[in-house]
Amino acid sequence: MWTARESPSQRILGRPGKGLRPSAPERSGTMPLESDAAYHCPSCFEQNYVAVDPSGGRRQRFVEDCPVCCRPIAFDVGFDAEGDPVVFSAEAE
Repeated sequence: MWTARESPSQRILGRPGKGLRPSAPERSGTMPLESDAAYHCPSCFEQNYVAVDPSGGRRQRFVEDCPVCCRPIAFDVGFDAEGDPVVFSAEAE
């Protein structure tokens, strides 16, 4: 049984007092798996961000729906000379 100081989630995790907080390595010093690059939707013209996977190579092509208008967008993304994520093109599919 859990005590008044522990929530049910803390009891399930077996870590009283820590709750659902990530452990120290997860909070700081870890490298993200994806980077975001800004683009404007070719259909609704809203600025959004798309995730660019560093392990996917320097140039990547894929189709993803706009989170605002839900229309498909054909992306051509990659990384510039400094290693920053870039959207080379975002065209309506």
